[in-house]
Amino acid sequence: MGTRRNHSYLKLIFLLFIFLLGFSLSLHKISNWDIWWHLRAGEYIWEKGLIPREDIFSFTAEGRKWIDHTWLFQAVSWKIYSVAGLAGLIISKALLVGTTFVLLMLVCLRRGSHKTAALLATGFALFILRPRLFIRPHIFTLLFLALHLLILESSTKRRIWLALLPLLMVIWVNVHGGFVAGFIVLFCHLAGFTSHLGFLKFKGEAWSREELQSFYILVAATLATIAATLLNPYTYEILAFPFRLIGQKTYMENIFEWMPLWRLKGFYLFWIFLFLTLTAVFFSWRNLQPSDILQLLVFVILAFLAQRHIELFVIIATPILARHITLDLKKALSDKTLLWGVEMRPLGHLINLAAILLLVFAGIWVIFPRRSAFGLGVRSRLYPEKAADFIKQARITGRMYNEYEWGGYLIWRFFPQRKVFMDGRTVVYGEDLYQDWTKISEGRKHWQETLDKYGVNFLIINYQKDRPASFWEEERWVPIYWDDYTLVAIRDAPENRSLIEKYDARLTSPTIFPRNLSRDNVQTIITKLEEKTIQDPECAVAHILLGRILRRQGNLEAAIREYYRAIEIESRTGGPYYVTGAAYYFLAAAHYLQGYTQAAIEDCLSAIKFMPTNCDTYNRLGTLYQNLGETEKAQKMFEQAALCYFRRGLIQLGLGETEEAKKWLEQAAVLAPENEAIRAKLREMDAD
Repeated sequence: MGTRRNHSYLKLIFLLFIFLLGFSLSLHKISNWDIWWHLRAGEYIWEKGLIPREDIFSFTAEGRKWIDHTWLFQAVSWKIYSVAGLAGLIISKALLVGTTFVLLMLVCLRRGSHKTAALLATGFALFILRPRLFIRPHIFTLLFLALHLLILESSTKRRIWLALLPLLMVIWVNVHGGFVAGFIVLFCHLAGFTSHLGFLKFKGEAWSREELQSFYILVAATLATIAATLLNPYTYEILAFPFRLIGQKTYMENIFEWMPLWRLKGFYLFWIFLFLTLTAVFFSWRNLQPSDILQLLVFVILAFLAQRHIELFVIIATPILARHITLDLKKALSDKTLLWGVEMRPLGHLINLAAILLLVFAGIWVIFPRRSAFGLGVRSRLYPEKAADFIKQARITGRMYNEYEWGGYLIWRFFPQRKVFMDGRTVVYGEDLYQDWTKISEGRKHWQETLDKYGVNFLIINYQKDRPASFWEEERWVPIYWDDYTLVAIRDAPENRSLIEKYDARLTSPTIFPRNLSRDNVQTIITKLEEKTIQDPECAVAHILLGRILRRQGNLEAAIREYYRAIEIESRTGGPYYVTGAAYYFLAAAHYLQGYTQAAIEDCLSAIKFMPTNCDTYNRLGTLYQNLGETEKAQKMFEQAALCYFRRGLIQLGLGETEEAKKWLEQAAVLAPENEAIRAKLREMDAD
């Protein structure tokens, strides 16, 4: 009796711990793009008393059909926000995540997993999924998928649990398109049960009455669950929605979360998880259930086709991993071994404590370096907040062109007064509009004509993105505002003349700043930049630009102070990493001119840490090593710079910018004259 009570206490402790771990790791500031348009859509639903059926947020897709499959998530999110603000949304999401992983651990335990194995497997799953735990509708898919698994597992003892599946699906289908995962799980269980009955028939054994009843009830539950999906505002149309993106090449190649896994680097925890799962299954394969085989196969294929489906595979595979680790350990140690059989004695206590401490230290390791991102509120310097304030304050009118990822935030700030060019609702826009957006974003041939086609009057863009030089040389667009990453430019037209005269920022705009440095009005530029630092004390780029002018004038000490000021601002505010990298890059030049070569090398290494793809930094570092006579290090840096220039050249070539591409390739050839790939590409361009 006492042992059973101890087991129950330990189970409760583990479940409470996994809840608190999930809650803590998901309690971070808002940093995803889509939550903003979800909130605005939720407000629209509550105020109008209807669910939108056509696009209301953009001028490019206005009136196009919109199947708002996440309308219930939006309505609930808006109500939480209206009562408790953004903090309420973050806390609600953290509670949801904690509950999801408690349910997942319960599935592991229901399947006979050892408590410690269940804890470690569930904790590992949590760390894999942590980067995806945003306030987005897919959070409900993770919750409902775990609940789906728990209901199916519980139904093996009490079939009445299956009656909950259709009720669950009514909510799921109105919250997120991931409801299809529930179908897949059901079909896998049904197929597994069918194969079990077929195997009995093959062996010549009769089906028991209880087995037949279980089969018929599972079939009925599956059909009822399918029918439940029709209880949504769009009825049968919702069934096709999750598949509309599949096969659309433009999205698969350009939108990160839809890219196939084999095209992407990283995801090391996922690969380790997959390896552990397959290894655990291998050593106890005789105990592998048919439904588990099907689920692993289907969901690993989905994960490989699009990395956003990794989360589905992890939820599905966690109970399988925990169960087979348990079976493998039982086989290796036997039930009589003290290490396995006695949980509440001293050695068992140590094992359980070690498992908890392992997850605690892993949590600290995750949170501490990213502590500025955790907490309540909005992650700073991620959205174009100041630029949106400026657009409102300056009363800029007309159609805007915006960054794809900023569309949701701009809907939040401007709807219904201003509508966006594009946002994250890719299915609404279609491939044609997305390709037009990409043409403009990358400065491809005829990008200006595309803006004319849509009647765009002003741009709000991230000028730190890699674009061809010709993009910034276009004089039909006048910069009127900029900060550390955002630029607002307005069409040079008579109706905008008063705004241009008042806010003209061409002299100080970071996009054409090098061109301005050769002019005679340097003092005017300095004055304007000093005014900028007063108006926006947290604009690090203004200090970097000031430093560049002061260095050009020979005032190295003052220039260095400006660079350090920029670095201090970025470290305090958690600004864009590339701004910090740029500050270190120019700081290296100033230190070198002062004769501090070693300090310049340290600055370059810091710049590479923040901007690992900046070609010029490797080139500069190679020159510094060369000056010190460290030939081997210099050669390594020059080769790295050449490879970087080569890649940039290929990118520009892909954009149709032949002259720009040739410039980068020639720089690469100077640094690596023996590189045959670079020389071959240059010969190919000369031949054309």
